[in-house]
Amino acid sequence: MDGRKSALLVLSLALGCTGCITTHEKQTTIRGMDEPPPPSAAPVKEEAKKAAPPAVLRSLAAMRESGADEHKDRPEVQARLRDDARRAYQEALKAEPDNLEALRGLARVYTSMGEYDRANETYKKALAKYPRDVTLWYDLGMMHDRRKDWPEGARCFYKALEIDPENQRCLKAMGFTLARAGQLDQSLFYLTRAMGSAVAAHTNVALMLIHLAEQEPAEQASRLELARQHLRVALQENPNYERARDLLASLEGTAPDARQ
Repeated sequence: MDGRKSALLVLSLALGCTGCITTHEKQTTIRGMDEPPPPSAAPVKEEAKKAAPPAVLRSLAAMRESGADEHKDRPEVQARLRDDARRAYQEALKAEPDNLEALRGLARVYTSMGEYDRANETYKKALAKYPRDVTLWYDLGMMHDRRKDWPEGARCFYKALEIDPENQRCLKAMGFTLARAGQLDQSLFYLTRAMGSAVAAHTNVALMLIHLAEQEPAEQASRLELARQHLRVALQENPNYERARDLLASLEGTAPDARQ
């Protein structure tokens, strides 16, 4: 009897321990070979990346634009940087469509890329919002000068000077544009106002005429003679103006280099 009781006691203890273990263990199910796999948990979606602030995009675009100007000897790098600048300005304008800085930047990049029609459209859009912004009229005038549309360039600088008559940058741009268009008397008027000196104005008109003479051989003799006349007028005003004296000596063949 004692032996049976001992055996029953051991069995009871064993069953009790097993019950305790099984109630805490995680039950697993064995899947058959022909059963489909259980559905997997949906992947946790990553939070969408936040767009960069417009101010950051404008700064990035300006940096790319400036970098492109520094790589004139590497056209492929220059083109890539300008395209990067274009995209950054466009992204900034998505958030702030009327931002003046971004509109000007995008138009400048289009101009540097030779996309004059797109540049013109961008400037017009900006001027519709900011019709009295002198910098926009100046930039648009420079764009027209770049494409050698001198009358349109002069018109833009005139509009800028209606708003700010003493703007030195626009006065100078107007003077050079008119000189390039052959309107020398009007050019002298604006250059004298810009430079504060008739001597400097006549000298710069002479420099423009020399430049045009190099570009247009058929008109070379007449343009160089006009350049000499303007330099003589400058020296009558100030005989000690070294730049005019050296240019005239070079044109008349009396400069040191010309006598060698």
